[in-house]
Amino acid sequence: MLLAICIPTYQRRELLRENLSILCQELASVDRANYVVRVFDNDESLTEVECDEYRSLINFDYVRHDENIGSDANIARCYSQEEAEYVLVLGDDDFVLPGRIERVLKTLATRRVDVLFLKASGFERHYASEVPRLKEDTCWFVTPADFLRYTGAGAMAISCIVVRRSAYRARPPATYIGTNLVQLGVLLDAMENARVYAATKEYVISGKRNNTGGYDPERIFVSNIRVVYRQWTRSPAVRQSEEVLFNEMLKRFYPQRLFQARQALGITAEKRKVYHREFSNRIAYWLMVVPILWCPRLFMIPVGLLIVAVSKTLNRDVRRSVLFLFTRILGVFRSIRS
Repeated sequence: MLLAICIPTYQRRELLRENLSILCQELASVDRANYVVRVFDNDESLTEVECDEYRSLINFDYVRHDENIGSDANIARCYSQEEAEYVLVLGDDDFVLPGRIERVLKTLATRRVDVLFLKASGFERHYASEVPRLKEDTCWFVTPADFLRYTGAGAMAISCIVVRRSAYRARPPATYIGTNLVQLGVLLDAMENARVYAATKEYVISGKRNNTGGYDPERIFVSNIRVVYRQWTRSPAVRQSEEVLFNEMLKRFYPQRLFQARQALGITAEKRKVYHREFSNRIAYWLMVVPILWCPRLFMIPVGLLIVAVSKTLNRDVRRSVLFLFTRILGVFRSIRS
């Protein structure tokens, strides 16, 4: 079997059903021998009748745990499946865009690739209409550093990474339970053995915006990245990719997140110290993060907006941002008319 699409879920029945409905449409014409859609459920989201219905439409499997084993352990079990050559762990609120999964399967079947990055967008109302169409093309890389230089923080999103199971199976994914970054650990383990990396230029995944929370961003996206990189004695190429990843995050990930947190008055002195302690020796920190973290709020807003615009440009998200703003303005206009 070529690809296992594994969906970890907990108490999000409606989103899960919507996701499975989309996958049923997208996989309707695909040979069942090439894939399996497997749900790993920490709750009781689906009935047996519903499971039988999905099995009649696609190659479907349902794993219900006896208890809630937690998000990290559930994701680790997704990566531990041994049926398919490749694994995609798909968030229950991340939807595959029309026509994309067939092209992903074709890429995996026709070209040697060990790690494949799926470009993702966000949506608020409709998962497909809010995503701009881009060129159907793929970028190819041969080193972890070049790959992460292209993907940036996107490489840490579970729904964005397809990995060859043989590349990472030497180390147990459960090693990374407790970091909230099991997927990054698996990716780094795969990088130890990977020879070919690829990334789609077109959007493949569309995720529900602002649908997660309740975690400490600084602990996960700063401290725990360090923990995951240092879990094992990594090869020189993988060790070097850590600095590349942080540089890209300083330019393309932290600015928008910190700008939103500052707007919500969610930046404490302790959080400022975390970034300063970790990144004060980097130029990107002083250019892209310091004005947002440290400037008086009145000055921070216009400067921060400019930095976020630059960040999105570096992240190749300009078209998506324009469409997002247009959708927001259109929504406001419709609400006024109604």
